[in-house]
Amino acid sequence: MKIYQYEDRLIQLSKELIFYLIKTGSTKEDAQDIAQEVFVKILETELILPVDKVRAWMYRVAIRKYLDLYRRKKRYSEIIEENFLSLPNWQLQPEQNELLYTALNQLDPSSASLLIMKYEQELSIKEMMSILDASESKIKSDLFRARKKLVQILEKEGY
Repeated sequence: MKIYQYEDRLIQLSKELIFYLIKTGSTKEDAQDIAQEVFVKILETELILPVDKVRAWMYRVAIRKYLDLYRRKKRYSEIIEENFLSLPNWQLQPEQNELLYTALNQLDPSSASLLIMKYEQELSIKEMMSILDASESKIKSDLFRARKKLVQILEKEGY
């Protein structure tokens, strides 16, 4: 098998993985991140598997990464709820900025928490990395997506 055929097969498998992860409950963004992490793992380990074995290996790695992500998000939500959401200075006052408050409530809890951590609490990316036990690129990409969703909500509301 030629290298371009092997690469085409890996691309096909990554699309299959993304579809499988979405079907099992992952968001599209998380599924794409996991598929990318699987490829990074292939490159890091300098692993060259035969075509008949690479599919099973990729699925095993992807499922493990998905479970790790699920556990991390669950733990993250519990930590945020226990330690931060009960503090009065974390909560925006509806009368101060009702539109922003409404838009933040329309976001998923992890996106809203990221935005609050970044802009209300003024935490650095490094601090957020240690709190969330996530990589810098993951935090930055999630923040980008959260800001984009917030802008879409605000534009839809006529802001």
